[in-house]
Amino acid sequence: MMELPITMNTQEIVGLFLFLRARESELDSVLSALHERLSGHLYERLSIDEMENLQDLYAQKIDVLEQKG
Repeated sequence: MMELPITMNTQEIVGLFLFLRARESELDSVLSALHERLSGHLYERLSIDEMENLQDLYAQKIDVLEQKG
């Protein structure tokens, strides 16, 4: 598998996760696997409350991952 030398800031990670989550039923196997990886990454770092309110936090431009260090 070829790895791309790409980095994403925390807001981009959250934005991509929310984009994929909103289209979860339409995702092919590749995008579904990416969604699962992003989900695991976020659930390891954020509280349940933050995950439940992630859309609002993103809309308010609150960088919840950055706050976690």
